Amino acid sequence: MSALDPLAPLSGRLAAIATTVALILSVAASSPPSKVAVTAPALLSPAAPAHGAIVYGNDMSWPQCPKGGGGYGLPGPMATASFAVLGLTDGGSLRANPCLGDQVVSVRARHLWVGAYAIVTYPTAAQLKRYGGAGTLSVRLGRFGAAQALFNITTMARAGLRSPLVWVDVEPRTRSPWSASVVHNNAVIDGVIARYRAAGIRAGIYSYDKAWKEISGGRVLPGVPTWVPVGHQGRAVAKATCAVVSFAGSKPSLTQWTDDVRDYNLTCPGGVGLATDTFVAPLFAST
Repeated sequence: MSALDPLAPLSGRLAAIATTVALILSVAASSPPSKVAVTAPALLSPAAPAHGAIVYGNDMSWPQCPKGGGGYGLPGPMATASFAVLGLTDGGSLRANPCLGDQVVSVRARHLWVGAYAIVTYPTAAQLKRYGGAGTLSVRLGRFGAAQALFNITTMARAGLRSPLVWVDVEPRTRSPWSASVVHNNAVIDGVIARYRAAGIRAGIYSYDKAWKEISGGRVLPGVPTWVPVGHQGRAVAKATCAVVSFAGSKPSLTQWTDDVRDYNLTCPGGVGLATDTFVAPLFAST
């Protein structure tokens, strides 16, 4: 039992504290001022905006990686951005964004709030064999979904990124198309969400009406945040979309528009915002 154990007698704890203080003072007195180490406090990201405020930011992933380094060299977040949503994958599943570590360093240096998203796909035959194990097809598909989430969790840890929520990007894919069965597709999606939850991470869904209906059958997911893109329709439409029930049955938490150079995002009033620790969390500027 430690001398400072809260269950120890009070007199014993006071004596231990007094001894410790005396030792610290004697060491400080015998050390030259130049020898005293000073640790600068960590710089925190800006405080969260007021609840319900609309806040603007950008998402960035492998297209923002340098040319020759796996990307197109597209620009990062605007100078006026308050947050960035970082892509964990490189356009497919089980393949990491090649410059995620550098992007984490970049947004940290700018004191931006940060979140994460990752593409989810239906397995190829080889992937299902490798990750699915035994059991019914739905069970095996769920394991593949879980494997994708675990891969992304590992990718975040390797890059030094902590996000309390990961946006699951559900869209049609050319290289690994979704199946014609919404039951089987939903098994993959459920596996992804369940694995994130097991790691203490919330999951949100990024998709749009046509894609979500085609892949999931228009499934309603109560309590799951949604991120809704409006394409090239601009900021006004993105802002108005906050008031419209999204593809999964609830109003969006985040909306997006693009100009083909950057993707722009805004937080919806009443949705998950910067202050909730469910969308983006503050990063330390120094650790």
